[in-house]
Amino acid sequence: MLAEDGQDYDTAVSADGRWLVIDVVMFSDLQITRLLERTKSGSYELNHNLSRQAWQSLGNRRAIDIENLSNPRTRFVGWSADGKSVTVEASANSAEGDDILETLTINISRE
Repeated sequence: MLAEDGQDYDTAVSADGRWLVIDVVMFSDLQITRLLERTKSGSYELNHNLSRQAWQSLGNRRAIDIENLSNPRTRFVGWSADGKSVTVEASANSAEGDDILETLTINISRE
């Protein structure tokens, strides 16, 4: 089992089968995006919490107080053509009441 802490899941496998992305809707209605990598044995292990990485990047870039967001969600959008990055959409409401909707590219390559 890849995830058991949510109420709904969407998955996407990279073209080469090395990576698996899971969008998880948690029971708290939080939506997170996880990146798993295929091991030599063929199973998948958690590699990155893409949600955390996206919000930290966005918080640094736009000076958003990521600790005080309401309804934070991330959603996998797609793989890059070279398979070295993913595109993730992040959305939430800020403490000031502003809607936040950003698309971010996150590097997943170890090269």
